[in-house]
Amino acid sequence: MPEQATHSGDAELPVIVRRAQDDVRCRQALAGLGYSLVRSAYARHRQEDLDVFEDLGHERLRPTLDFVRDWLKEERRHIVAQVQWSFVASMLATILAG
Repeated sequence: MPEQATHSGDAELPVIVRRAQDDVRCRQALAGLGYSLVRSAYARHRQEDLDVFEDLGHERLRPTLDFVRDWLKEERRHIVAQVQWSFVASMLATILAG
């Protein structure tokens, strides 16, 4: 007869679900630090030849440097898109006002 789980928690979740939750927590923590702080810490970690991003240790998160690099790329793309949109909007407002 199969044993039923009598306790709940992360241990019961499949590995892929726990990994996805960790990814979300890491992304939120990185966003909380901000792009410029993460970028400078990432550069420091690369110079020290580390494989794990240590600056989120206080939150018990240890993403790989590859994960942080990918986050930086996504965040930069997002920042550039915001700046482009702001530029287009201000140009359109200038054209319409003129």
